Amino acid sequence: MMIKSLSGIASVYSPCVGIYVSETAVPGDFPLHSHDYYELELVLEGKGMQWINGQMHVLQIGSIYLLCPGDLHRLQVEMPLRLINIKIAADNQSNELQHLLSARTHPAVADLSSEILNQTIQDLRRIQQEYKRYDKYATCRATSLLVLTFTTLFRISPDDWLGEPTGPTLQRFILGLHHIREHCQDPLNLNTIAAVTGFTPNYLSHLFPEMAGCSFVTYVTRMRLLRAQILLTSSNEPVTGVAFACGFGSLPHFLRTFHKYYGLTPGQYRLQQRM
Repeated sequence: MMIKSLSGIASVYSPCVGIYVSETAVPGDFPLHSHDYYELELVLEGKGMQWINGQMHVLQIGSIYLLCPGDLHRLQVEMPLRLINIKIAADNQSNELQHLLSARTHPAVADLSSEILNQTIQDLRRIQQEYKRYDKYATCRATSLLVLTFTTLFRISPDDWLGEPTGPTLQRFILGLHHIREHCQDPLNLNTIAAVTGFTPNYLSHLFPEMAGCSFVTYVTRMRLLRAQILLTSSNEPVTGVAFACGFGSLPHFLRTFHKYYGLTPGQYRLQQRM
């Protein structure tokens, strides 16, 4: 299925192998979060910083990183970024790719030289092209290019990793974030997350800006909007149904919030994704 990102750059989703490939613009910061899939990103333009499991990495042209399921990360943008992004489901992969990824227990981060960068960009864009072909060789060819990209990254990325989540405060905070992500459609407040983490509501209120880079309310809103994006793209649920399925108390509130963050109404966003 072909869709367009908000930046208007084509993206490709291959449901049979659980891989999503896109080129996209990132104009601003993104709060602390984690995924249940692998995510590879290569910086084509811009500058910023990515915090992965509490460790900061400078992003510039040629920066590439692989995030593993559960890695806690947030993004700070200094100059608008343009990225090649690949999301890979943790299962339903070929044996070779599954073995390669499962052996990686921590993130991989590197800066590519100009020669390797140009070749990697070509390989990642070829992956996009293969997933558009739908012939019997496309998945095999795309998987081979992914394996090539990962082995290139793993060769130059340091094996030692100092940024694994440690300490009871961070671990308990991660539990709270996971609860928000899994229950963002439900009523949520600081008392709810305090019960999950064992922190007091007041302490959590101070902890969110420090660890997530935004307030509790902003984080919950962004998780609900991410869920809304998925529903708008992958279902025919009416906009009103999407609003309530994502935890927004009213349709007008959902419409105002969505437009504030994306500059589009939900209906416009759905139409753009399906063009």
